[in-house]
Amino acid sequence: MIEAVSFLRDKKVGIIRGAGKVLETQLNRDGFMTIGDLADADPRDLANRYGATGLWLSRISHAQDSRPVDARGEMKSISSETTFDKDLSDYAELEAILWRQAERVSARAKAKGLAGRTVVLKLKTANFKLKTRSTSLEAPTQLADRIFRTAQAALKREADGTRFRLLGVGITGLTDAGDADPRSLIDTQGDKRAAAERAMDRIRGRFGGGAVHTGRGLKRRR
Repeated sequence: MIEAVSFLRDKKVGIIRGAGKVLETQLNRDGFMTIGDLADADPRDLANRYGATGLWLSRISHAQDSRPVDARGEMKSISSETTFDKDLSDYAELEAILWRQAERVSARAKAKGLAGRTVVLKLKTANFKLKTRSTSLEAPTQLADRIFRTAQAALKREADGTRFRLLGVGITGLTDAGDADPRSLIDTQGDKRAAAERAMDRIRGRFGGGAVHTGRGLKRRR
């Protein structure tokens, strides 16, 4: 481990997996030119600056990832799915599960510094028929709220009383997180939710994953 940290110190931040040109430029602008610069930074400062991506950068800089160099071609998608103990047809139950899966996908995307241009909803019926519904976005996302709301629209169309035994959601068309979730001049409410989610990421980065939950998350946990 010590040898790996020493080896990485003078390498440019651009070799880090997920650190494409946009993120590299942002890091350089903030004074982080090498992996050693990130290693010397307080993880809390990185979390405050970059949310979950900052914590991931801190781990990478201390060689706490088995793939520290750019290998984007190896990963095609990020997804999460669950098979139910019993078949479900109730929309509210399916929606609650979709939210939890969206949160997991978002957390994984943020940890890897990636975002997806397409959201995919996966459903398997009680008679094992597989359904996938893909929705392309105007800009890539790594936010749980946008992943959820995009897949939710597809779920509403499919939840017509059909009994399902599996539900999953994922993102494909992966790209660097630096290109993700630009501000919108039209969807101001979406921008507010995105800002709130990023603020919660910073709090979780400082105090742990259980420090704060969304209103939807609290509602589903009751």
